[in-house]
Amino acid sequence: MTGFPEFAMPKVAMLGRCTRVLVPGPITGYQLAAFGIRSEWCLPGLNSVALGRVPPPSPQRKLQVVFVSRLAPHKQLEVVIEALSLLEPKIPLMVIGPGEAGDISRYTRMAEERQVPITFTEPSDDEKGRVIAESAVLVMASTFEGLSLPPLEA
Repeated sequence: MTGFPEFAMPKVAMLGRCTRVLVPGPITGYQLAAFGIRSEWCLPGLNSVALGRVPPPSPQRKLQVVFVSRLAPHKQLEVVIEALSLLEPKIPLMVIGPGEAGDISRYTRMAEERQVPITFTEPSDDEKGRVIAESAVLVMASTFEGLSLPPLEA
């Protein structure tokens, strides 16, 4: 059985290759700094979305935002949808993770009302890693958690 460091270190190394790492607060930033990863603090919310920080599309990256999480209120998917509604042109949002049908319907309605293209999926771990690697942005909006597993699992 391996411990957390053996699990985390290869994944932290992958996160370290990201063009830009935005975090929802200083605690996550300090946690990443302990691994030698530089990050920028970006408070989740409409007035603090890094609107100018979305990297341009490239042959290696699709212009889409990926949100990896189960659908739970503290994960703040509604903040991500609201933030993306401010962008022109609209950037598609892919939500990877489990959710109840009622939650998916509610978030789909919210996104449609704001003209944000949204897709929900539960891919295999290999597929999840590929989608994240091909996407321009991976967003974790929760301010209730520190360094969470989705970026490490990616």
